[in-house]
Amino acid sequence: MPPDAVGEPPRNIEASLTGGVAMRLEGIRSHRGYSEKVRLFSAKVAVWLVAATLLFVHHAYREDGLLNLLLELAGSGMLFLAAVGRIWSAGFIAGQKNLRLIQDGPYSVVRHPLYFFTFLGFLGAGLAMESFVLTGTMITIFLVTHLPVVRREEDRLRELFGEEYGRYARRVPPIIPKPWLFRCPSSLELECRAFNRAVFDASLIGLIVIGIEVLEWCHVHGIIPILFRLY
Repeated sequence: MPPDAVGEPPRNIEASLTGGVAMRLEGIRSHRGYSEKVRLFSAKVAVWLVAATLLFVHHAYREDGLLNLLLELAGSGMLFLAAVGRIWSAGFIAGQKNLRLIQDGPYSVVRHPLYFFTFLGFLGAGLAMESFVLTGTMITIFLVTHLPVVRREEDRLRELFGEEYGRYARRVPPIIPKPWLFRCPSSLELECRAFNRAVFDASLIGLIVIGIEVLEWCHVHGIIPILFRLY
């Protein structure tokens, strides 16, 4: 679930920037590319390790129990919100990142909405697996792999936008949204290529629900053995 996969400046706009700004953008892009690769690699390795373990792990609750149903519904709901929220956020930042400070839509209630909705995705995946232990594991993976990136992103934005970002940061929280701050313009420009990529990335979240349901069916019918049961 790459939170910063959208919003590269269109080349024709970038070409019109002054030399100093263009050099700063190039340095930012290089730094972001390296940190993004490290973060994505770490997150993918951790998630794949969990997925490999999950093949032989099942929850310890009754299949027809109320708790089992509530966990599954909560997880599916959060995965849905994660997908919709990432698409919503991408609509505001696609093609605009590093060119101007986005402060409308989801960015009016939280400074890093893509990370917030990514967190909902990790949380939702854990709950959809109907295990509190696996939910805690997914939350830990998110905190370890994403929080350092949020801090670096904060430093980058302060360097790029200066006092404008300082005022914005004093008003809007970094991760936990304040819905009463919401504001939205009557219209906005959309960079279609970046937005389409964000829609595709978000649509892949639906595969998590499908994968979990197929795995559970294989466990219930004895196709894949259950070696451990977790609460």
